[in-house]
Amino acid sequence: MNQLDAAPLGGGGEEAPPPSADPFAGMDLPQILENQMEPAAVAEPPAEEVEVEDFSAPEPGPPQEAKAAPKKKSSFVPAKSAAAEAITSETRQLELRAIFGVDHELSNQEIMQRARGLPGIFHVTKANSKEAAALQTLRGCASKLGLDEDEPIVMSCPEGFIDFLNYEDTTLAILRKDDYAPGVRETLIIIARELEKL
Repeated sequence: MNQLDAAPLGGGGEEAPPPSADPFAGMDLPQILENQMEPAAVAEPPAEEVEVEDFSAPEPGPPQEAKAAPKKKSSFVPAKSAAAEAITSETRQLELRAIFGVDHELSNQEIMQRARGLPGIFHVTKANSKEAAALQTLRGCASKLGLDEDEPIVMSCPEGFIDFLNYEDTTLAILRKDDYAPGVRETLIIIARELEKL
């Protein structure tokens, strides 16, 4: 028999303890508390300090146009001109300003130029005193023919018709294509009236 086989286990004649379920029983191991076994909670920074980048792919959609530079906000209040005058019923040439869409007083020459631009009008001129007297003589002759003295005298020519329009001492000679367009004769009367005031 081998000496090892004859030697008692545990030496010194002590009996070996019976095997137990815990192989570490009787050992002096450091005790780990249960709360130390749980992973320590990591303190999260406040929500406002966290910057989260969106790495997700953008949703498919129509192509986006490049953003234009922001435009200045426009004011809806019209700027007042330093030379703006108050408009009243006594404003000079009020009707002419409204007809021709101007904000200034028209000169004699500008009035005649604008009159020549009216629809169906080829030319407008102001008759002088001798021409106006000759027209009165012609009207007197027309009355001898049985025509009404206040009836307007209209002459025809290859270019159209020559008409005479009177307002007090002002007479306008008008070369027109055909009949007056709506509002044109009335505009010419207003023009003759304003020329009388100049």
